[in-house]
Amino acid sequence: PTPDPDPTPDPDPDPNPPMPTVIAGIVREIGTNTPIEGANITINTTEGAYVAISSPTGSFAFNLPDTIVAPETANIMVIKEGYLPYVQVVNIVPNLSIVFDFFLDPA
Repeated sequence: PTPDPDPTPDPDPDPNPPMPTVIAGIVREIGTNTPIEGANITINTTEGAYVAISSPTGSFAFNLPDTIVAPETANIMVIKEGYLPYVQVVNIVPNLSIVFDFFLDPA
């Protein structure tokens, strides 16, 4: 086969690729603001369920897939033994970082 004398160049990569959709925050005890380690944080989106566990500082983060292309609402549930479960409906905006801090009531 004869090579194409004028091959079409590859298109330039997007100079402004989409930012990841990030949901992050801290889980704390209500009243004392003490960080809660080991809390199970679950977010249910149209793309599926994602789970994170809070760190010793109470922090957590989700890097959601870039398949979430339109704003949507999702349920976030925070569970930790010794505390009442917490559920909140949140708005997810693609390509945006969102911070949610959750305060749990001791059981």
